[in-house]
Amino acid sequence: MRTAEVITIGTEIMAGQIVDSNAQHISKMLTENGIHVLFQTSIGDDENLLKSALRIARDRVKLIIITGGLGPTANDITREAVSDFFSIPLIPDKESQLRLQRYLVNRHTTRKNEYRRQRLIPEGSVVLYNDNGTATGFAVRHEKKEIVCLPG
Repeated sequence: MRTAEVITIGTEIMAGQIVDSNAQHISKMLTENGIHVLFQTSIGDDENLLKSALRIARDRVKLIIITGGLGPTANDITREAVSDFFSIPLIPDKESQLRLQRYLVNRHTTRKNEYRRQRLIPEGSVVLYNDNGTATGFAVRHEKKEIVCLPG
């Protein structure tokens, strides 16, 4: 049986400012597809906390789903934490860059530089393009583990 853990990231979740509906929705979808969700973990926007959660999840499940932390701000730490934890370099994805440019032009924003990091993905990962925002997700396989990172 395939096993999974859902990790949600966001200080606003931990502070009770928003309800974590992502874990519920993702867990339901996984269960409906025959994947047994063993754990749900919520953490704040902290790279060391995410690495700790990844260490624990890696030892107890085959599939790790992470939601949140893929935005443009300094506290969005998912891509960097996953890259560092699994020793996979981040590389720019050209299609993500083009999508990001189109999105920002349509929004007439002048803050384009802060969005640049959202085009970075771990080398060798499958890019999960986002048609509803700027955060690009990704899926990567590492040492018989699957890690899927989704926007929050």
